Amino acid sequence: MEDIDKILRKKARGYDTQEVVEEYDVVDGEVSLKKRRVTTKHVPPDLSSIKVIMGIDGESSEYDDMSEEELVAEREKLLEELKEMEDL
Repeated sequence: MEDIDKILRKKARGYDTQEVVEEYDVVDGEVSLKKRRVTTKHVPPDLSSIKVIMGIDGESSEYDDMSEEELVAEREKLLEELKEMEDL
């Protein structure tokens, strides 16, 4: 269960990942690496993961009655909690 929580929080924050593309060539019956390209891609935060973490499932929630200022403060608090968990 801890792994699922960790994955959800990673998706909620967004993350960078590396994509590796390798091209091979056959020379004299030997396979050799011709090109290797590593690209870093950013995966943006996932709203569905954020909703799961916050317990929002389409039904009424504690956030429905909050003012804009309260929502901004709650967002900042949650981002800080995510950052602290990331540092663990």
